[in-house]
Amino acid sequence: MRPRWWGTSPEIRELKDTAAAYANQIQVLTLRSAELEAHDARLIERLRQLGENVAALPAQRRPSP
Repeated sequence: MRPRWWGTSPEIRELKDTAAAYANQIQVLTLRSAELEAHDARLIERLRQLGENVAALPAQRRPSP
């Protein structure tokens, strides 16, 4: 016999589906973040190639989660 806190099969299935959806979203966001970091690196390199024609602004601090 299962403990009461285990829930029913539909509840468990719904929780698994929700966890899978969150995992997929995390994967999408991780890939997008990597794309943006690569794009930033390309832009920074282009700015370096421009030399003294471009003034650098101080880096912004990321907000704490």
